[in-house]
Amino acid sequence: MKNSLRCLLILGVLLSFFVPGISQEYPLKKILVVVEGSSDLKNYAMGDGRQLAELLGHFNTAVTVKGVNKYFPGEVNTFDFTFYIGFNPRDAVPPKFTDDVLSTSKPVIWMNTGMIEFSKRSNLRKKFGFSVSTLDSLDDFNYVKSNNKVFTKGEPNANIIEISNRRVVEVLAVAYSSRKRREIPYIVRSKNFMYIADSPFASATENDRYLLFADMLHDILHEQHEESHSALIRIEDVDPLSESRPAARHCRHFIKPRNSLPCRSNSVLCRPVGRNPREFVRQTGFCRRDQIHGEERRNDRHARHHTSVQRNHSRRFRILG
Repeated sequence: MKNSLRCLLILGVLLSFFVPGISQEYPLKKILVVVEGSSDLKNYAMGDGRQLAELLGHFNTAVTVKGVNKYFPGEVNTFDFTFYIGFNPRDAVPPKFTDDVLSTSKPVIWMNTGMIEFSKRSNLRKKFGFSVSTLDSLDDFNYVKSNNKVFTKGEPNANIIEISNRRVVEVLAVAYSSRKRREIPYIVRSKNFMYIADSPFASATENDRYLLFADMLHDILHEQHEESHSALIRIEDVDPLSESRPAARHCRHFIKPRNSLPCRSNSVLCRPVGRNPREFVRQTGFCRRDQIHGEERRNDRHARHHTSVQRNHSRRFRILG
């Protein structure tokens, strides 16, 4: 799980550099990300909030992340967009925020929990044409479908959306349980309000609904970018002793036959796994066996030198991408 979160953070940062300069063509947007609870970094909801802030860095935005406990009444109207992220199933969002959600004309995107209690306190059916009744943790919703595309859903739970007025509610994506053969609304939009029935960051994998959400941000923020099919590949358990198939050969094997994309390898952070697993060592010559575009420049003497230097720590190394 920690590795998955680390990969998502790295991917979010890299995505912000894949399309340089394009976001500057759009006006700066002020974004407020409000999460359940406090602004303390020990608050798990803040983890989702910070991951969202990384994704928003792909756009021309100024992002503020805070716990709802620090929210001030009327603050939503001072930002262009507001996101709310819940975490606990019984999340009771304070009225100072929910009252603003009901009254504001600014776009609000709500993710995951908090909507059940919100629906009980307020007449969301009349305001938005839908409500949220319960959290389903039994039916195992493992796919998300949108515009003829199918994504995996690593988090099987989903908040159940009940639509009362389909004339004002647009279903943008549905969640599907292959075990129960049941389909439910997953992302809905009504007027200036959008709701997502879980956290797209939870248990995300390489083809998860997280990708759908990341792509939808272009429509949400009204900032369209030219498609860029850059890719980040993480190859684990590759070290100087991998004589038969070094890192760049792995890279060419997975990429070149399919898309004719250039294969690049770079220095990475290596962590010894053994007697001193907390020591991090940046070993350029140790980890980088080949160079740009798959051109092999094998420097075995240099690699063996770094191997001998590190034997006092461990004989096995794991590459962190």
